[in-house]
Amino acid sequence: MPYIPRPSLCCTFLISARITNCFASYQVPPPAGFRWQAGAICTNSSPLSSQALRGKHLLVSSNSWAPYSIKQHANDIIAWWGHDIDLMNELAQYLGFTYSVVDLNSSYATHGPDVTDGTYTPFLFHAVNLSDLVLQPWDPTTYRRDVISFPQPFYDNSRVLVLKSPSTKESDFWEIASQLLKPFTPTLWIAVACLFLVNAVVLFMLEWDQEDFQDEKTIIGGVSHSLYLSTMLLTGAGAHNPHSMIGRFFSASWGLTLLLIVSWYTADLASSRTVSKVADLSWSSIEDMKSQGRTACVHRGDTLQASGLYQRMHPDLYIRVIGDNDDDATLTAEQLFARMLGLLEVGECDGLIVETLDPRVHAWFQSPETTCKVQVAGAPVKSWFAGWATNKRSACVEQAIGYGLQVMDERQVLQQLRMKYLGIPKRCPTKSLVEQSSAVDVADLAGIFLLYLVCGLASVAAVVIKKFPHLFHPTLHPRGTKQNARDRNERETTENSVVQPCGTKQSEGKAETRTDGYQGEI
Repeated sequence: MPYIPRPSLCCTFLISARITNCFASYQVPPPAGFRWQAGAICTNSSPLSSQALRGKHLLVSSNSWAPYSIKQHANDIIAWWGHDIDLMNELAQYLGFTYSVVDLNSSYATHGPDVTDGTYTPFLFHAVNLSDLVLQPWDPTTYRRDVISFPQPFYDNSRVLVLKSPSTKESDFWEIASQLLKPFTPTLWIAVACLFLVNAVVLFMLEWDQEDFQDEKTIIGGVSHSLYLSTMLLTGAGAHNPHSMIGRFFSASWGLTLLLIVSWYTADLASSRTVSKVADLSWSSIEDMKSQGRTACVHRGDTLQASGLYQRMHPDLYIRVIGDNDDDATLTAEQLFARMLGLLEVGECDGLIVETLDPRVHAWFQSPETTCKVQVAGAPVKSWFAGWATNKRSACVEQAIGYGLQVMDERQVLQQLRMKYLGIPKRCPTKSLVEQSSAVDVADLAGIFLLYLVCGLASVAAVVIKKFPHLFHPTLHPRGTKQNARDRNERETTENSVVQPCGTKQSEGKAETRTDGYQGEI
């Protein structure tokens, strides 16, 4: 397919494709009779970097990889646009050259090596032998620099550690109710219960002959009542009323102890409620992961992993390479990154080491489905810059493009293009200050409601058992124990009474005074 000879045709195509960034005329077809040869562009070039490419025509290679270089075509018209194309136009205008683009995808399929490793290094070596400059971010590793050249790296492609974001936990009813017990450990709860019991026993021993225990006939009853008074001090519904000096001193010390216990409990309960809905991670850096034996996952195409840099930097870190096993061998790059994200979510990977410039990583922080699921942890694992590549013979290209990139950096062009095509990573929507307030909901008091409900049901059950014993003992009269007692008394009275012929009763030989003046036993 022929390249677009005039910018008007380019703009016509781009507008029809709903693309509005029509580029200037610096991207043109090769001149008539143009035949590319490595290093030929530097023939008779100026020694000044600002003039070395003036009037020259560069053959640039790239493949379609958004947002850096994007190839679109309709009918017989081909259009390249994207971050790198806009930057090439700025450089062409400033340095005074023109350029045309070679599609590496078709060239690689026709003339490239049969296989490529995940790092695409063979792909890059093939590309520099087809053009003066290879676009898109390439990591300048020592192995690559030994074979090819890199103008000034300008892409910040630092490796970062990606972790799961703290997520809101959906607690069930019983988990919420059990929060009442969480401020203290089981051992402390046992210790507090022992304190109540000791306080009850001691105060009973000191005040057993006082009014608090006058109605208690047994030691167990007295201790139980003393334990009740010790507990009621929590609510203010009751307390001991000691009369002896020792009893008052001991009661005061118990009140102070109880005040401190309640203060610690309420403070810890409020603190745990504030953070209970957030499932935070216990690691937030590579050092944390090393100390805890965590697993960091990288994809097989990471050039720093292939060069062994991570192992040399962090020999104690366990690194799992995703894509090396047979199950992942057939996955595309997009599927591989999706698998890495899935492994992070299920916990098989505790963290991911990824490139900041990879579009698939960038998409994680732009998609609403994943923005709130991942976060970048702390400082970069390795600060790193990537850039374009050229062959060793085209030294003038390396010098001139490097010079031009520095100028673009000083003019803020690089920053503007980065904002235009990469944007700012989206942040997970957070609740407003009103939504994040400490207002207590019904669910937060589930434990208290449950405790009160249990106590209420127990009290009702005790009343029912006392008032209606026939429900549990069928032999008893339905009207209760009082009616049974009256019936029993009536039966005894009937059995002990004997009716006399004259209508009088004989009562155990007792004398009865008659109205007719008769004295004697009837």
